[in-house]
Amino acid sequence: MSTELEITVYEGTKCLYTKILKDGTIGNKRVEELMRCLTARFAGLTGDEIVSSYLKPNAKGFQDHLFIRRDTSPSRFIISCGDSVHTVVRAIRE
Repeated sequence: MSTELEITVYEGTKCLYTKILKDGTIGNKRVEELMRCLTARFAGLTGDEIVSSYLKPNAKGFQDHLFIRRDTSPSRFIISCGDSVHTVVRAIRE
């Protein structure tokens, strides 16, 4: 049984973009960076908003526009990034 990653960008409940990647084609850190890039692009974040999202959480000016949230268990793998415009990655098994 192989696993693929489904990457979807939403605005609210409206799907803006979807891509499926084969297992082993991208590592965990790169998935997170990809999610941040897609969220920033589709949300139309400014340069300042993107930079403030990369500051340390306790730094003055930090904003969590691109914060990564995980919902993982043995039977489920979902990572999300963003608020109203958000990117979701989930593992799908064939």
